[in-house]
Amino acid sequence: MNLDIKIKRKLNALAERHQRIDGEIAQESKRPAPDGAILQTLKKQRLAAKDQLYRLKTKQRMQPAN
Repeated sequence: MNLDIKIKRKLNALAERHQRIDGEIAQESKRPAPDGAILQTLKKQRLAAKDQLYRLKTKQRMQPAN
């Protein structure tokens, strides 16, 4: 499997993770008494996924075209 396909699969997985965490943040925020610690943890996880997405997209753009 070439590197481009691996990167695209990883990008898709990270994008799905980011969306899932967004949903979890929305659910927790809607609770009558949202747990600040849970929200903080989820937001850190979402930011980590976003950072990984950015790094992979940058890496993908830097690859020479075949």
